[in-house]
Amino acid sequence: MARLPFHDDAPFFTALEAAEHLLHIASERGDPLNHRQLQNLLCYAQGFSQFSLEKLLFPDPIQARSEGPVVAIVEREYAVHGDRLIPVPGGTELNEWSLLAQTAISAVHLEFGTVACGHLTEQLKFEPSWQEAMAGTGVIDPLALASWWQDWYGERQSQRAPRAPTTFGVYLDSHPDVAERLRHPGTRVEPQLLR
Repeated sequence: MARLPFHDDAPFFTALEAAEHLLHIASERGDPLNHRQLQNLLCYAQGFSQFSLEKLLFPDPIQARSEGPVVAIVEREYAVHGDRLIPVPGGTELNEWSLLAQTAISAVHLEFGTVACGHLTEQLKFEPSWQEAMAGTGVIDPLALASWWQDWYGERQSQRAPRAPTTFGVYLDSHPDVAERLRHPGTRVEPQLLR
């Protein structure tokens, strides 16, 4: 299948690099992934990157198949593991990757990394982006995935209690991981998501 063009922006990674990053994050958090979990999280990460950063995480299309979302190049690399946990690839320099994209991938893993694989696949199949892909070209539209994230965040925001506005300095004081990243851009610090 062809790669997806989008506003002449180069994606952050290749699909294999994004997969390696997810595998590293999952392993560091004690939640190693199998092939199906990896494919599900890549699908959500592509949408989150498009929603939050307005840029594709990787250029490869995500196919809508009966077993769930599939990035073909990732399938060729990791399907051999089947339902077994995938060992973390060696030699990946995570600190060389874009901090924004790392944070996006990490956020998706924090939100969905421990959700049962079958449940996550079934959840995806009820999403409009999945249904449109199955009825059409068989490729999931990243903009439709981004729209899902927008709706999801809107729903979560509406359930939160209102907050008083804050200054950037106060924000940095309450988020030392962000402050540390700004002081030392190459340092890998675990993000703290607002819940």
